[in-house]
Amino acid sequence: MLTDPGAPQQLKHRWSLEGNYLYGLTLRRWLRLLRENGFRVSPAYWHRAAFMTVLSAFNSWESWREDVEFGARVAEAELAGPPLFVLGHFRSGTTHLHNLLAKDPQFGTPSTYQACAPFTFLRTEEKATRRYGWMLPERRTSDNVAVSFEEPQEDELALSQLCGVSPYLGMSFPERAPHYERFFTFADANRRDVEAWEHTLLEFMRKLTVRHRKPLILKSPTHTARVARLVELFPEAKFVHIRRNPYDVFRSSVKFFDTTLWYVLLQRPRESQVEGVLRRYRMIYDAYLRERHTVPAGNLCEVRFEDLEAQPLETLERIYGELGLPGFGPFADAARSYLASLGEYKKNPKVPIDPALVEEIQRRWRPIFADFGYPLDDFR
Repeated sequence: MLTDPGAPQQLKHRWSLEGNYLYGLTLRRWLRLLRENGFRVSPAYWHRAAFMTVLSAFNSWESWREDVEFGARVAEAELAGPPLFVLGHFRSGTTHLHNLLAKDPQFGTPSTYQACAPFTFLRTEEKATRRYGWMLPERRTSDNVAVSFEEPQEDELALSQLCGVSPYLGMSFPERAPHYERFFTFADANRRDVEAWEHTLLEFMRKLTVRHRKPLILKSPTHTARVARLVELFPEAKFVHIRRNPYDVFRSSVKFFDTTLWYVLLQRPRESQVEGVLRRYRMIYDAYLRERHTVPAGNLCEVRFEDLEAQPLETLERIYGELGLPGFGPFADAARSYLASLGEYKKNPKVPIDPALVEEIQRRWRPIFADFGYPLDDFR
């Protein structure tokens, strides 16, 4: 029965690259991050900090070489078209939807390697993916989704390294999680941090454009809380939001943070995973429900994970129709082939939720249940 799992599980793949979004840091950014957190690294993770220090020195050298070779091209690059943002809370089906949309050849999207090595990927991607691909597990621990350097990935992983303005850093430094969580909405952030984030997002997108030369699809659950700011930056951007039964999101989120989180910790967590999930879900969706009206008519499509799962091609066709995206016919063939390649994908079995937790979820998430049309008693 799902209650409060407390600290994350100690997983067997000790040196796996799965989930550690900080391995692409340069030495300067790494030392700055340590300084911001008072150089407080729990003894259990000293080996991890030492490895990252060595790796960051190598990244700094490669980053300098990349700036020399590609800096002018990146600075002059213009986006190939309005971006498409995939929105939704963690564990709501954003990865599945992102993977499907990325099969459309008219779009480009950051790969896992590009998101995790944002300072160097223009120079190092081809060689590194061949040399280090074996270090990735075949599937994610939390949900059995396939893992590779080529798979689509969240741009937030890149932003967390490039400018340090990201709530993800609270996963590695949980003692200062509240400081980093303000970067979900930027409501309490200073103007310098906001400008740094905006500049970094644009710069990363220009860098992706140099690589892909196509309009971009970006997916990060964090963007769900930043809709108004994204509309301000990209007035013609398209958005697709995917929602899922909140009870399933809760189960999956707790499991995710109780497994994948272990790979990125540099401090012992003090807060329970359950409390963190409950708070962040409400924080993200309070912002989304407040700001989604800022998206111009015809630029936002909202879908259900359950519909995407049951009728994927029909749901994709609705997305393309509502957003006015061209080329669904050729894309449908690629999407169909991708779906066939998944075979008999097996989800992790549902874990019963403690009755006291069900009451707490209902109390704190009631407005989201109502808006998304999920009944409060559907917690099987």
